[in-house]
Amino acid sequence: MPLKKHHFKGVDVLRALNGATFIWLRLDPRRGPAHDIHRAFCRIYWQTSDFIDRTRIVAGLFFLLPALLITAGVYTWRCGQRVYRQTGIRAWRQFLGQIDAGLRFAVPPPWYYMFEFYFPTHRMRASEYLYFFELKRAVYHELRRRWSQQTTLDALSDKALFSRHCARHGLAVVPVVAVAEKGYVTMENGGDTLPNHDLFFKPRKGAGGRDASCWYYAGAGFFQSADAKQLTATQLLDNLRALSRESDFIVRPLVTNHPALSELNAGALSTVRVMTCRTESGAVVCTHALLRMASTKGSPVDNFHKGGLAAAIELDNGVLGEATDIGWSAGSAWHTHHPVSGAAIVGFRLPLWEETLALARQAHDAFDDQILVGWDIAILADRPALVEGNKGPDLDIIQRVYREPVGNGQIGRSLAYYLSCPNYA
Repeated sequence: MPLKKHHFKGVDVLRALNGATFIWLRLDPRRGPAHDIHRAFCRIYWQTSDFIDRTRIVAGLFFLLPALLITAGVYTWRCGQRVYRQTGIRAWRQFLGQIDAGLRFAVPPPWYYMFEFYFPTHRMRASEYLYFFELKRAVYHELRRRWSQQTTLDALSDKALFSRHCARHGLAVVPVVAVAEKGYVTMENGGDTLPNHDLFFKPRKGAGGRDASCWYYAGAGFFQSADAKQLTATQLLDNLRALSRESDFIVRPLVTNHPALSELNAGALSTVRVMTCRTESGAVVCTHALLRMASTKGSPVDNFHKGGLAAAIELDNGVLGEATDIGWSAGSAWHTHHPVSGAAIVGFRLPLWEETLALARQAHDAFDDQILVGWDIAILADRPALVEGNKGPDLDIIQRVYREPVGNGQIGRSLAYYLSCPNYA
């Protein structure tokens, strides 16, 4: 059955121009789970694509080398001097490295810099990384088609349904107090007014922190935005109704982190991303975790793709490593201290760490038909609380901050296993 069609998006351009659907067919499946997943992506794509998709991919072969040369030139111009200052590797060598990685492993130039393939020890493992364009609308789609129930998928896609599902299973979750859709606002408690405390508006579906906003209760029935705009409760409701005519929104109480995190969050809510997956035996394990932090004062979100920082967390003890951004800019760096507060990041031990991991495992049990989930968890003053679950988690951020691929680790083994084994459910 063909995949549901979408508008021609960036991921389609990436697939059409990087040649992965041909280059990866020659990978040796005996080299480990990562190669199995890459070859499975090729199979899934060719089986589920229609004539237009296949024509697009074949036509893309004629533009593969020109596109690679142009993109490599752009990213060498953007990042080359920064990498040279940090490593001594000259820009022309970086340019040729991008061409080599693109033709041998189908690695687009941005990922050459994200995963630091200018280091030979990293580049030699390029085929062990799992890439955005093979996971989204391909590998993840196939896993969901074979293993997931629609009610569970709906709860992971819709933040209001997610909050209700978690509450039914007794999980600590940041609640939804109102849902706005098509010009109407519905209060979860059945009332007709917004509560008199700080609030957070966010699109009901989607990710990335897009269109999120904070409203602080100023007293006497007034709310104030981060840019000092003041509205009465009635005006704020009208504003919410107007927003929902374009896209559905949810309203949550604006929660704050545990006091110990105050110097790392730059005033925004920092969340922990915990990856859980179901092993070949059916057990649920935590494989990776990272702390996301806003990198500028006044940002309403900590999102990595919106300029935020992320630091890997040692699962055994909750201790942070260096923090970094996505790696695509001239100013990208690895930080031992937070750029706003100057507080030490490296060596910082997160509070309530065992409770946070336990909550992630319990959450996966409540969504037990999922193979891999990325949980966003806020560590509050008294407990960790779920913010959302990601059924198609971004592995770029994990592989970037851990500086190693996941394709031959537990995540890769689980994905390869459940892609290959029959579903007896």
